[in-house]
Amino acid sequence: MTANQWPGPHEKQTVAEMLDNRDSAHWEKCNELMKWLILKEVGKYSIPFSADLVADILQNAMVSVVINLPHFRSESKLTTWLTTIAYTRTIDALRSRTQNIRKNAPLNNTIEGEESEEIPYGHEAPVTVEDECLMREALREVLAEIPIYINNRAKAERNGKIAKMVLLEGRTLEEAAQEVGVSAAVASYVIRTLRDHLYEKFRANPPNPPST
Repeated sequence: MTANQWPGPHEKQTVAEMLDNRDSAHWEKCNELMKWLILKEVGKYSIPFSADLVADILQNAMVSVVINLPHFRSESKLTTWLTTIAYTRTIDALRSRTQNIRKNAPLNNTIEGEESEEIPYGHEAPVTVEDECLMREALREVLAEIPIYINNRAKAERNGKIAKMVLLEGRTLEEAAQEVGVSAAVASYVIRTLRDHLYEKFRANPPNPPST
């Protein structure tokens, strides 16, 4: 897939259809494009990315799309906005991975006189004012909604831990599943149903944008 195949020349119409219909075929095409963008992004780094890690980045990126699409104002191209999300979620995963490596590395790993190796983060993607606002404007209300939804469902404590680890700490589904003692499929279901709830909640009642 290439970046110019979707969403095509009628971006506003595409976005409107996605917002109006959660089952629109455009969501699957958006998911495919996001995966392509993420694979393009991770290809810039010399370190390996497992298929599971790419899947986690993709899922977190699509959560951002679901939450923020109602506020997309078409001041930039949709593909530009999606590229920013792909970049941001890839960086989040790299930072989380770096922190885990540092946390788990033995203290005597570094040879005397040798500097510790840092994972490079590469270029800085251009981020417009709209991009920045779109990534942040709903965060406070979304974070408040997550525990409300989880606490009204079964296994609230377990699912709350899964949501916190995956969505807020950047942990993988496998890590979260192992931590709480469930399968990765169960953790994926928890995140998917939470994502769908957030989409429905904020499609009907979008969070107020920040004051300017």
